[in-house]
Amino acid sequence: MPPSPSPPPPSPSSPPPSPSPPPPPPKPKFEEKSSTTPFAPDGGSVEYGNVHRVACANNSALVGFEFQSTVEGEETKVRNAYACVEALFDQGATFGHATLANETEHGPSGSKSLERNALDTLSEHEVDCADRFVTSWNLKQWSKSISIEYACASGKPTPKPDACVTSESAKVELDASKVSSLAPAKVSCTKGSALTRFRFTGDAFEFTCCPTPALE
Repeated sequence: MPPSPSPPPPSPSSPPPSPSPPPPPPKPKFEEKSSTTPFAPDGGSVEYGNVHRVACANNSALVGFEFQSTVEGEETKVRNAYACVEALFDQGATFGHATLANETEHGPSGSKSLERNALDTLSEHEVDCADRFVTSWNLKQWSKSISIEYACASGKPTPKPDACVTSESAKVELDASKVSSLAPAKVSCTKGSALTRFRFTGDAFEFTCCPTPALE
């Protein structure tokens, strides 16, 4: 028998396809995020203090807050609603991390006639981050004293301090024994700015908003 023909040589294999280039990194952008503290009983500084902490995430700044109330059965409860602007995809370069907490001077947690459980001394406390941005605040209450603990962003300061705007919230008829009476006094910065300072004046919140840094 004639010999069997040899099998054809294998065809050269195709080279593997080149790997796709990695996708470009996302462009930095600002994104506003809203949050709330839990509802808790209405009252003066004793009931409100140490319960409601307004706090933004890292690389964020506070752009507004307000006091909200609801009625559950026969009980009124309150909380803080607030909004922060976060710089995304910039490796923390814009607002950075919050600094170590600052604190206002200790003072009485209300007048003696209201048993040191009132908001009539809140105007003695001012949150002020100068040319940087507020990232958190909460009212501390102990014994018969209060202070406001707050943090400022460690990132870039406002690039345009001359363009900062100081405004005033709607006025309130303060019932010093009920934080719910602060509900009309909303603090809010316009788009492109964030909060650097605020204080309660006795019947309104005075607050300063400054332009935010440019994203890079």
